[in-house]
Amino acid sequence: MTDLRIRGDVDLPLPNPPNQNATRRDPVPGHAGLLLDKLSARLVLQEGVRKLDKTETLCRLFGCDIHERNGERTCLPRRHRTLDADAVKALKAAHERLDRLRVAPRGDACTFAATSPLVVGMGALSPLENGLTIHTVYGVPFIPGSALKGAARAWVSDWCGCAPDEIERLFGREPAADGSGGAIGAVTFLDALPLVPGTETQVFMADVMTPHAGPYYATSGAPAGTMSTLPPADWHSPNPIAFVAAPPGLKFRVRYLIGERHRRSAAGRDALRADIRQILIDLLDHLGIGAKTAAGYGRMGPA
Repeated sequence: MTDLRIRGDVDLPLPNPPNQNATRRDPVPGHAGLLLDKLSARLVLQEGVRKLDKTETLCRLFGCDIHERNGERTCLPRRHRTLDADAVKALKAAHERLDRLRVAPRGDACTFAATSPLVVGMGALSPLENGLTIHTVYGVPFIPGSALKGAARAWVSDWCGCAPDEIERLFGREPAADGSGGAIGAVTFLDALPLVPGTETQVFMADVMTPHAGPYYATSGAPAGTMSTLPPADWHSPNPIAFVAAPPGLKFRVRYLIGERHRRSAAGRDALRADIRQILIDLLDHLGIGAKTAAGYGRMGPA
């Protein structure tokens, strides 16, 4: 059973008895994904209405400073969240299982390190509006295999001028509307988990974006379906929005499997491995993966 315990102007949805972590600013221990999805949050009373305090929530989950100015508060990156010893051990065991699964000649693996903040799954449903793909078992940010495959296919299709037949050979063929004609590709990407050798490795960070052209994007007063007639301008008030990301420097192990009929020939198998490795290197260096790639996010390099 839970109750809503009032502390001044702040409502705390807490288990009974009250959680001792409710008012701390250091990162709350535990599974970050569950803490976020189950909304381990603070609610504030604003004009008689309970509203989610996103800034305070991020500070509690990921450890940040709160900056206050003119009555507005924003979350500033300070400390990065790490894993406890049990979580590190479980993640290491997961890597060992995945390595056995892709043992040669069935597949290959590459290690990439984030050179900028990485945000995969920002558009997913989240209590904080801006989401992040967090593994439901290990509580770490990861890159789904489907995201890797989709990004790799987009790279070779839109940027490399690869022939359609070669694209279908590598990544498969989409089925028709009636479900017929689909085909599996030569490569199957597995989820890319981060490499976390110890409890000191940083796996999360809090970041801030500050859009400041709100009046330009607003549609109030403009005809339906059109933009505001106000031009974008740098004198408009910024709107700081805190979100969670994987920090630069975090390494991910990217594994993939090669279909049986495509690995019968040693020469063909080696050529396919070289092609996939180069596609991943070029994709993650030039295009990036995840959200905000136009702003430089999601870039990775071989490690």
